[in-house]
Amino acid sequence: MFRFKDGSVHDETGGVLQRNVFTLQSYHLVQRGPAFLEDIEISLERASGKFHVKTRARKDGREKVLDGTFDLPLDAYNGMVSPS
Repeated sequence: MFRFKDGSVHDETGGVLQRNVFTLQSYHLVQRGPAFLEDIEISLERASGKFHVKTRARKDGREKVLDGTFDLPLDAYNGMVSPS
């Protein structure tokens, strides 16, 4: 977690499982405050295959919400999928 002097917060957590490879199990990101163009909260869970993204624009307060499902390769351990 990073806390900025202006009150902004960047909080990022990820859960991994290590068997044959590191496997990302969950991910959560919150960025909030004047240091960012918009407030954002992102979460995903491998077990359910679901993601949730919520953003709020600083300029006009407009909010967007995205929910969906994903299929994440087993060797994705940091949220970044490498090209095959």
